[in-house]
Amino acid sequence: MFSPSVRATQNEANLSFIMNQENLSKQDSFKFVSQAKIDEAMALANGINYKKINAKLENYYGWSKEDITATNTLYKEWLALQICYPDVDLSPNKKLDEYWHMHILDTLAYTQDCLLLFGQYLHHYPYFGLEGDAGALEEAFELTNKIYVHHFGHALKGAANPCGSTSCR
Repeated sequence: MFSPSVRATQNEANLSFIMNQENLSKQDSFKFVSQAKIDEAMALANGINYKKINAKLENYYGWSKEDITATNTLYKEWLALQICYPDVDLSPNKKLDEYWHMHILDTLAYTQDCLLLFGQYLHHYPYFGLEGDAGALEEAFELTNKIYVHHFGHALKGAANPCGSTSCR
């Protein structure tokens, strides 16, 4: 016979499995935008000047040029996805989130870039996953990866981004 704590753990595991299955079926019915729309959004994201962000990451924070190049590419794709999927909760990985923070810290440039890209300021909610919604954060991260793979042929994981999601800080 199992103790109450073992039963609770089993019940939590079963509930987690069921919720993951429901999340997967939600993701299976996800509607992707056209590649033409992604290409238009990428053209806008490529028009932003990232030189100051990249220089600060290299010279002040010690990022390698390889990490900067890889993360800058992810960030441009991130911005394109934000344009194309404005009602989807997208979740960055750690490196991408740090790069986004650097952009946000240049408040004037970030505001102007947001107006150009989105027509309004793109807010960052840094508490996603920290308010009892860790499951929602992981679900958003998995969906974000699915969208990245679909449109760009790669996920948010890799050599420059060894961390799975923002929860692995």
